Amino acid sequence: MLPRNTARTIVIALAIMILTWGTIPMGSHGSAEAMADPAALPQFPRMMWGSQGSAEGQFNYANAIAIDQLGNLYVSDEGNKRVQKFDGEGNFLSMWGWGVLNGTDAFQICTRGCQAGKIGVGIGQFTLPTGVATDASNNIYVVDFNLDRIQKFGSAGNYLGVIGSSGTAAGQFDGVIGAAVGPAGKLYVADSYSNRVHRFDGSGNFERLWGWGVQDGAPSFQSCTTGCQAGSSGTGNGQFDGLADVAVDSSGNVYVTEQYNHRVQKFNSNGAFLAKFGSLGSGDGQLSTPVGIWVDSSDHVYVVDQDNHRVQEFDSSGDFLRAFGWGVRDGASAFQVCTSGCQQGVIGVGAGQFDGIVDVVGDSSTDLYTVEGTNHRVQNLGAVLETFVGDNTHALGARTQLLVDAPSVALRAQLAGSSR
Repeated sequence: MLPRNTARTIVIALAIMILTWGTIPMGSHGSAEAMADPAALPQFPRMMWGSQGSAEGQFNYANAIAIDQLGNLYVSDEGNKRVQKFDGEGNFLSMWGWGVLNGTDAFQICTRGCQAGKIGVGIGQFTLPTGVATDASNNIYVVDFNLDRIQKFGSAGNYLGVIGSSGTAAGQFDGVIGAAVGPAGKLYVADSYSNRVHRFDGSGNFERLWGWGVQDGAPSFQSCTTGCQAGSSGTGNGQFDGLADVAVDSSGNVYVTEQYNHRVQKFNSNGAFLAKFGSLGSGDGQLSTPVGIWVDSSDHVYVVDQDNHRVQEFDSSGDFLRAFGWGVRDGASAFQVCTSGCQQGVIGVGAGQFDGIVDVVGDSSTDLYTVEGTNHRVQNLGAVLETFVGDNTHALGARTQLLVDAPSVALRAQLAGSSR
């Protein structure tokens, strides 16, 4: 039998451990030797906002996100027929669309007491906004799938112009779905039903497009500048099936996602085929309905792997680096980052969990923002891939607990001082 004082001391120590358990970061095997200073560990997720509705900051199937040079975020709110603007902390700033201020049949910009927009074909009006992009001047490009056009706005929401119309000629669209701006202000557009990618100059003038048979209908990859036509769908190099989105790296290389081919293809700025990566599945580097795509300043490629409920990161050559989402390492009900032996994520509404994830973007601090249509929200995961290394897990409960080991802490510090 233990002495009374010794037993009392053990009981008190156990009580303290239980009360403070949620605040103690421990090694992945539960050892105390790898404890880190909780104050030095970032909150996760850094923030999230949104719910289903039509008031400011609410969404009815948010489906695309972009960020400007000032760190402001723009979200296309598909069901509410409007675009919303937030600062980097998730604070609502403004929105625009028809009738968003008081329901009238006119283009309006609203900052308070806002409502859903009105569907239609007018200037500044939307029917199915499916993509949003920004340029170096903080102009906003909003893709409208049903209207086969891209409308351009200033950062305050003021209407500037339109690019495209329905058709299959050069500069026309059939199911336009995504856009991105690259070096020199070049605008690249994913034209899904026509199975091709367009390039425009910074003023919206058509320059070229590429896909299979876009010049003369031949069963081969072609690039076209005049007399163009729709491309043919398929699985060949440079051929498309289910184009979903487009992104551009620092050298002007273009990456496109294909929902039905479950892959990413890479081209140079003139449309020459360079590489492809991905195949149907849930393993490392495999994809199931890839949709949104974004490239960071280090030319790492982030792909929304929608039906696997996760985001994957690749290097510029298409080599798999890691995946993140709930349970991607071992199926646990927790946010995880996985570098090998990865699996499908667990669908749901938890913090850091995904349901209907459609897009991803990052800011200059490498904070990653994701947008989910089904969950009607935006999540800021923070610099998640600098924080989580290897097989580390982020357990989410009443108190956020980060599970790290000693090498991971050292690597996190190293990464914090790098360009990424």
